Amino acid sequence: MRIAIYLGNNVGSTVDARNIENGNPGVGGAHYCLLMLAHYLNKINKYKVGIITVRDYIVADGIDIIKVTQDEEVINEAIQWNTDVLILKQFPNSPLRSLIQKSDLKVIVWSHNFLSSDFCRYITETPQIKCNVFVGKQQYDSYIDNDVISKSIVIYNMVTSDNTKIHRINDGRSVVFMGAICQKKGFLEMCRIWPGILKDIPNARLIVLGSGKLYGDKQLGPYGIADERYEKQFIPFIIDKNGRLLPSIEFKGVVSHEKSDYFCNASVGIVNPSGSRETFGMGIVEMGRSGLPVVTIGTTGYYDTIINHETGILEKSQEKLQKSIVNLLKNRDLNHKLGGRSHALK
Repeated sequence: MRIAIYLGNNVGSTVDARNIENGNPGVGGAHYCLLMLAHYLNKINKYKVGIITVRDYIVADGIDIIKVTQDEEVINEAIQWNTDVLILKQFPNSPLRSLIQKSDLKVIVWSHNFLSSDFCRYITETPQIKCNVFVGKQQYDSYIDNDVISKSIVIYNMVTSDNTKIHRINDGRSVVFMGAICQKKGFLEMCRIWPGILKDIPNARLIVLGSGKLYGDKQLGPYGIADERYEKQFIPFIIDKNGRLLPSIEFKGVVSHEKSDYFCNASVGIVNPSGSRETFGMGIVEMGRSGLPVVTIGTTGYYDTIINHETGILEKSQEKLQKSIVNLLKNRDLNHKLGGRSHALK
């Protein structure tokens, strides 16, 4: 069987995904999962795997790279490659919609994000789409009264399980934020509470793993952190009176396998503290593998990945979020309890 996986039309620098089993090589969570899927399917002799992509990827031997420049080319290239099954994440406003309906391909949609009612109807009414995969039980339950459920199943996002080399230090002062520096990933919310955290813990430091370019090339603002419009929203919270970035904040950009070193040396992990529209929270699982307790806002998919007050903390407001971060920085026993429990669950 020949399985083609379309990674979407994101652009950016070349990504080396040959050692994907060691962790995210520096791409978005959905792309990480799609690359892992290709990697593990490639290990099964009965499958031939191809990755259809705009961006350049270096992958394991045996996986074909099929280059395209835009969505319009995907279906034709998949047909030319003699694809039996095409797997891709949702594509609500793409020309792929009509092209799939004109093809004889068997298609699986891997829905890493929430779906519009229009796209649900498209999935339901398109015979070429054989299955829609939701990545969390909460996400699935959100559509329980929609016809799309007739084609839908739940498969949690995959993650590698080898944690034998993990040794957590917990420095008592470091908070790690991981995610794209964009509106939907909550960096503004993190910046809003950071000055208050510094008042309680003056030597605290915020390590930011991510970039405004994680999902593709963008023109960044004057500080080189995010696009100019979004940068203007959060910058006032993290600069001094002279306009200089606070020395307590370290921007590491897009990181790859070395992110586990940051996790093991830190005290608290933060993933999208806006809590907005999350379906699973891949970063939570990655941090949990290192025994790093995560604090965030408890909405949508996070209840699939955090047992509240056992493997992390899910709060209901920014004020409580700030207090919980401070508490975990100060209370080593609680920190160890939550971190150790999250480590044991993997």
